[in-house]
Amino acid sequence: MVNGAMTIHGGCSAYLVDICSTLAIIVYTLSSGRPVNTVSQSINMTYHSPAGLGEELRIVSTTMTIGSKTLIARTEIWSDTTKRLVASGVHSKMEPSQAKL
Repeated sequence: MVNGAMTIHGGCSAYLVDICSTLAIIVYTLSSGRPVNTVSQSINMTYHSPAGLGEELRIVSTTMTIGSKTLIARTEIWSDTTKRLVASGVHSKMEPSQAKL
C-alpha cells in the first residue's frame, strides 16, 4: 500500500488510524463495562514525514475522550526505522441513533 514514490499511501495511513483508534475505544469501553456500537463521525489526519517501503512501523493509539455521546481517540504512526513520526490522526466516533420506522 505504497504510492508512486514508494512511500506509505495517505489512504493506507488513514485506514490504519481508523482501525487502530477504533480498537483503542473498544478496549476502553469493554474494560469499563460499557460496550458500545459506534460509527465514525470524523477522522482528522496530519502527515508528518514519509515512510518508505520496508520500514518497520509502530502504531500508538490513545483514547482522549469517552463521553456519553462522543468517543475520541488519537493514533500516531511512527517509523521504527527512522524514529520519525509519519502520520497522526484524531478519530471522533459516536453512537448511532436508533432507526425510526
